[in-house]
Amino acid sequence: MDTPKTKDLIHIASAGSDIIAPDWPAIAELHAKIARLQDALPAVVKDGRNTHHGYAYTSYESLAAHLRHAAPCAGLALTIGSRLINAERDNRPDRDGSLLHVTLELELCITDVVSGAMRLIRGVAEGRDTQDKASSKALTTGYKYLLLRNLLASAMDDPDADNDAETTQPQEVHHDTQNPQPSPDNGADLDARRRRLMAFATEQCTNAKVPPFDYDTIKHILGVDHLAEYTGSDADARRAITNAIMQARRAHAQQPA
Repeated sequence: MDTPKTKDLIHIASAGSDIIAPDWPAIAELHAKIARLQDALPAVVKDGRNTHHGYAYTSYESLAAHLRHAAPCAGLALTIGSRLINAERDNRPDRDGSLLHVTLELELCITDVVSGAMRLIRGVAEGRDTQDKASSKALTTGYKYLLLRNLLASAMDDPDADNDAETTQPQEVHHDTQNPQPSPDNGADLDARRRRLMAFATEQCTNAKVPPFDYDTIKHILGVDHLAEYTGSDADARRAITNAIMQARRAHAQQPA
């Protein structure tokens, strides 16, 4: 199949970014849809914790959960790609094993699913690890900040720390057999958890401009009749609530004015 000739398309090149489109109206519509996507993104919650440095951060998974619903609703497709720029090992004797340092070029492609107009945005990410996770660290952290910064998503968590910032998974419940923690079924703990989840849901519903969720709705989202039955972590619960809010926003946007 013949590929389209570049001369038949409008191509605008700028620092770290290219716009490719069939005509000027398509460029205008592409950016109007990007603006709608930005408007649809609520503040992204800090759902992970770096166990080494002890700070909270927004995980890539949390951001992707928002975009998975908001991008199609705005009429956009998001794709990402990467290319290896450099990989080298640091064999200094003061280190526990050699340290692999990887540098990647990342590319985010935002495409209007109707016209095919696209905006290509490039960035650079680095990752370091003594084992085999240098590339995954660079990809995870690099993609997250490429999306956050270019879509102007609100996430007050930019520690700009070392590349292990995304090596931990979103917070989970860990049971210490030597120093047991209070049971989540304890009345005070359960009430505190209910207040945390309700406060989170209220804030996110306000940001997404959808009617607030009540406590029964929260329990329905988590698939339980009583909060004490929920065995997931708070991070799991926040992700489930976020997904439900994005679905509610999408349904609300499709209702006739």
